[in-house]
Amino acid sequence: MDSLQPAGVPRIDARETPTAPATGVVTVDGWLRHTWDEAVQIDRLDDLQALRVETENSTYDIAIAEARNGDVLIRGGRYFPGWTSVQLLGCSLGGGLLKRHAVHVGFRVEVYWEGRIVITSPVRAITLALAADSYQ
Repeated sequence: MDSLQPAGVPRIDARETPTAPATGVVTVDGWLRHTWDEAVQIDRLDDLQALRVETENSTYDIAIAEARNGDVLIRGGRYFPGWTSVQLLGCSLGGGLLKRHAVHVGFRVEVYWEGRIVITSPVRAITLALAADSYQ
């Protein structure tokens, strides 16, 4: 497991229904060959940059607090009805390999919140926005 997850930290699966993983990436070879298109690398964005992430089950607004560390404010889904400070760990296929500080279409976003890891349903779309647009 990625070193960002302390031993014994519970994982909360925010999906309401199970879904199949993104095709072509389920092996290490597939992971290494994947083009990583349709993605946002959080640690390459400016602080206060915002994005909207639409998953199969929810829509999340994310505002970058400190891009380098993956510290963000998130709103949306079952667990985050209001703006909540979390660490965006990255994205995965639901465990195992983690693309650190990244959000990719077809993958699940993983955030660290209050001693737990919350995993979203697979991402369908990512939209960059001005931070002021997301704080409303």
